[in-house]
Amino acid sequence: HWMCVPIIPFLSKRLGADPVMFGYLQTAAGLAQLIGGPLLGWLVDVRGARYALIVSQLAGALSYLCLALAWTVPMLFLSKIPTIFQHALQAAQMCVTLMSDVENRPKMIARLSLYYGVGFVVGPAIGGGLSNLLGESGQQTVALIAAAISFVCVWVNLTYLPALYAHEFSAKSEVGKASPNEGQVDSAGEGDRKDAAGPASGAVKERAFADMFTMVLRPGLRNLLLFSLMVGLALSSYYTGISLAAEPQFGMSEKGLGTLMSFVGALSMIVNAVGIPFLSTYFPRQAIVYFSMALMAVSLSLLSLATDTVRLYLLLIPLVVSMAIFRAYSVSLISTAVPTEEAGSAISLAHAAQSLSGVVAPAVSGHVFRNLGFPVLCLG
Repeated sequence: HWMCVPIIPFLSKRLGADPVMFGYLQTAAGLAQLIGGPLLGWLVDVRGARYALIVSQLAGALSYLCLALAWTVPMLFLSKIPTIFQHALQAAQMCVTLMSDVENRPKMIARLSLYYGVGFVVGPAIGGGLSNLLGESGQQTVALIAAAISFVCVWVNLTYLPALYAHEFSAKSEVGKASPNEGQVDSAGEGDRKDAAGPASGAVKERAFADMFTMVLRPGLRNLLLFSLMVGLALSSYYTGISLAAEPQFGMSEKGLGTLMSFVGALSMIVNAVGIPFLSTYFPRQAIVYFSMALMAVSLSLLSLATDTVRLYLLLIPLVVSMAIFRAYSVSLISTAVPTEEAGSAISLAHAAQSLSGVVAPAVSGHVFRNLGFPVLCLG
């Protein structure tokens, strides 16, 4: 994914898309994510986290293949259709949620973000560098490489990752609380486990699908989703603004934009490796989330002062810190606001809230950037 991010603004420009059209392209991507996020969350709760992760990676591979074959702007929009099911981070967060307890969950999600940050650091640098090195054909070549990597990830997960069903983890937790003798459960026959899991799976499926959107009305979850939506609006505007301003305002090429994104990824890794464990030890989770949102608001406002590349790098530091903190703790809070068997749906609703912002913000940002410039976009 991150290999392709720095090449898309330049590929869209080469194919004839102006800033407003690029904003529409980003909106199309946000709409696809909005449609598919809740569906994938339901798949996590019903078919298992590994199943959803593999579906996400296959969808990503198909999207990159379409991008590699794009020769017109409509083809760029076509490449966004498979991203309806491309939610690998969401599925991976659910895997971590199922394999960790409540107290250690922020640290484990931060560790996942740390590994995800490795891709954030290496991917843009490789994608932007290869695109520059190979010339006009470089952008499509990078997309083909991204597709191949996605297929390798599918094979790895099929081979080494367990299924991870949410309702089984919930059932084990309940049995552990109800009975001190867990050995009787573990020694049950395979046929008995299948018989017990069958009706339970059906019940989870019916409840998860029917109650997916009524979950939004629960007060605790509703407030967290509103936070995710507001943060998503701000970050979608930021991502669109950086992509549009990279060349005209900061003089960046694909390689320069890739290097910038690698810097953001490296800083995120440091925050996840050092900052999250420190904050988890001394401060309550909810206070940390509020702090990260306040820091993010101030950072986005200061970003309007960036007039050259050096200032841009410096002003991005507090913004990236706030983003990393918010992502780790918001997922942890959302996953604990509902029962374990509904955690996949809850996390998917949070991603859907951010995707909703991705539908609105990029198109508006394109107009604001073209008519008012980058500083006004950051202040907005």
